[in-house]
Amino acid sequence: MVQHDHHHTIGNKNAVVRGGKKLDKDLVLFHEKLAEKHAMYAMAQAKALWDNALDGNKITERERSTLRYIMAKFPFEKSAMVWLADMVDPPASSTKEFVFTEGIKIHRPVWDEAHRVTQDSIMDIEEAREMMKMVDTSSGKVSMEDANTIWCILNKLHCSEATIKFLRGELTKFGYKADFVPAKSAHAPTFNMTNQASSEAVWQCVKKQNAFLYKQPANCTYSKLVCFSKEASNVRSISTYTYSGIANADSITVVPGGGADDLKVSVTAEGKTSVLKGHDAKQMARKVEGLARKDLKAAAMSKATHIHKALRTAKGASKK
Repeated sequence: MVQHDHHHTIGNKNAVVRGGKKLDKDLVLFHEKLAEKHAMYAMAQAKALWDNALDGNKITERERSTLRYIMAKFPFEKSAMVWLADMVDPPASSTKEFVFTEGIKIHRPVWDEAHRVTQDSIMDIEEAREMMKMVDTSSGKVSMEDANTIWCILNKLHCSEATIKFLRGELTKFGYKADFVPAKSAHAPTFNMTNQASSEAVWQCVKKQNAFLYKQPANCTYSKLVCFSKEASNVRSISTYTYSGIANADSITVVPGGGADDLKVSVTAEGKTSVLKGHDAKQMARKVEGLARKDLKAAAMSKATHIHKALRTAKGASKK
């Protein structure tokens, strides 16, 4: 049973005061009725709140404030909270629920969550299950945009073998064939950032501030700091123009492949990405030959060797 804050109705019959804040009366009453049936809100309840708040496909600032108040006062599942928070306060990079990637229309909140999870590691099956809660399956089907998003996650992001099997199974379960490939939309915007700005210009924008940048002292006196990067596509983990995967369209990404000692190497060059998987670092080095920038190969193979050695060490320790 939900416990109501002390409240009263103000002059405007469509508003109530809760916790000293003017809130939308109808939305508050809808929430209180919903909370009597649910101890915690899942994705279905989050979407019901959002639908209730919409007035002719628009949402007022008071309704936004009401949803923020509900999110602060009532427990939500993580995926439901992330989805609703994104809808109430969209990131500056996009104010739309759907966006295009390479001409394919995808569901932005699901894609953003998958991208966040895979920034520094591969997506494991628990993270995939949590992400799938953001997909509306209440009708027994998933939308084309959600199916497109799952396909893009499988083909563009780093997922464990178990995650790949799980997500492919989800597509099959909802009626999509094993060879499903999204169709590119004729209405997709033609703007492409990599065609509009040089890599040098992008580097000038991001070199002093980006989400992957962190600094460490170069000596014990802290008189000098060295800039490092957590980008998966930065083969030296050093924040410089040469190794930046943000600034350079051509890059190499080396991550664990999901198996006991598997590696996954993604080589992006001339707008195309080639993905290699295997457990033999030397063999993969030969496959990369001719695909990647020459100045990155040595560093990429050094990173692959170190990751492979760490995986084999962990594999050996787990057998003891």
